[in-house]
Amino acid sequence: MDVREATELTSKAFINWCAVEQSNGYDPEYQDDEIKNTLTSSAIRSKILEFNLPVIVPDGFIVVTYLCTENNPGQSLLIFYELLSYINRVQFQSQGITPGYVITSMDFAMCFARSFPLMQDKDRFDEYYKKWQAQKRERIKSWDSDNQIDYKEYWEPLFRK
Repeated sequence: MDVREATELTSKAFINWCAVEQSNGYDPEYQDDEIKNTLTSSAIRSKILEFNLPVIVPDGFIVVTYLCTENNPGQSLLIFYELLSYINRVQFQSQGITPGYVITSMDFAMCFARSFPLMQDKDRFDEYYKKWQAQKRERIKSWDSDNQIDYKEYWEPLFRK
């Protein structure tokens, strides 16, 4: 998929996310099976469960992130982290996100105001590749992950204790 197609599809998904929020809000009990079975959803939801991150992620966010990253779990986690960092900094003055916070389309729009974080765009891809490399760490044991993003300490500063 080229940048034009990705922008068009992502725009439609984003508008749909906005419409769902306006019509009936977000039902945390509902999760579309097709969305749930993506690598994007698995990566994000596994971090939420593994580290007990007290945030609610609507399907709209998963779909938009899926399209931006072409279902790349590492890039999806970077976008998720960037969005949470923005929310923490702007809405909670870096005091930590309140438990139960629901990510909104407005959060996403403000965080990525200049454009969608489309990995189909070479410059954006390069930007996120650098972010991925920057979060690398040395393995202590051979079976450890070499990604900081895989450890609770990476996520903890974003949430209230």
